[in-house]
Amino acid sequence: MTTPPPPAPTATVPDAEAYAARVRAALADLPPAAREDLLADLGDHLAEVAGEDPGRPLADLLGPPEDYAAELRSSAGLAPAGGAAAAARGPGGLRGHRWVTATREFLPELVPGWWVLRAALLAGLLTAVLGGGVLLWLLLTAVLVPLSVTFGRWVRADRGRRPLGIIADVVAVLVAVGVLGLASGGSGSSPVVQEGVVVPGSGRYGLEGVTNLFPYSPDGRPLTDVLLYDQDGNPVELRPDWDAGGNPITRVPRYDTGGRVVGNAYPQEQTVDVDSAGGDGTTVRRVPPPVVRPPALQPR
Repeated sequence: MTTPPPPAPTATVPDAEAYAARVRAALADLPPAAREDLLADLGDHLAEVAGEDPGRPLADLLGPPEDYAAELRSSAGLAPAGGAAAAARGPGGLRGHRWVTATREFLPELVPGWWVLRAALLAGLLTAVLGGGVLLWLLLTAVLVPLSVTFGRWVRADRGRRPLGIIADVVAVLVAVGVLGLASGGSGSSPVVQEGVVVPGSGRYGLEGVTNLFPYSPDGRPLTDVLLYDQDGNPVELRPDWDAGGNPITRVPRYDTGGRVVGNAYPQEQTVDVDSAGGDGTTVRRVPPPVVRPPALQPR
């Protein structure tokens, strides 16, 4: 009578416990906070892997515990077990400094915050593309934050999924650059001429780049103290901030007989500070430009 072959080894709970104990031992040199952060999901992950293939030991499925611990270090951006001590013995012992150690312990705690931030960035890009406002951004953020956090925890649970997490982080950074580009409107570092006609209650519109108005009579005489109004009887006020050379414009106010400012009287009296354009710091007065005599109008 032959003896039946022994059953194949199974990944029992003691097997998982022994594997986890060796992983903890391989990470014993880390600060307690960093070590606990790396081992937070270890038990669940080992139980999940053991359940997928009960007929094989965890060492066959995941590799030696020491290699598994090294992968955890690498995924968290930590130095190898021998590297930290060697760096601490290096010139100046910078990586062994208590401030550096404290910073490395603190950085993993920021990861959940990054998950929330990347969801907000993606919501910002979608809001900009869809042309929505703050309300749409808040709604999209509320939807995307749980998805981003769930995805981050899913990636963190298995080191084999880490490339997916890196891709998601890179996309989030690109989204951030896109959101900043949309917010800035593609403007450069040089001053932008911000002029236009402003009608109270209706906002800025038209006459981009115009900084002053010089009315003339039909016979070519320059006019002063001309008051301009729109079709609804609102005073039209030209409010230039910069000239074409990027120099700030200062408007000299005009007043009525009651002491109130009159903003729609033209031409405006203006001065320009040329110091911002690399000049000598002087202020020059704006003078009327040379104008070709306008054509005479036919009588009404």
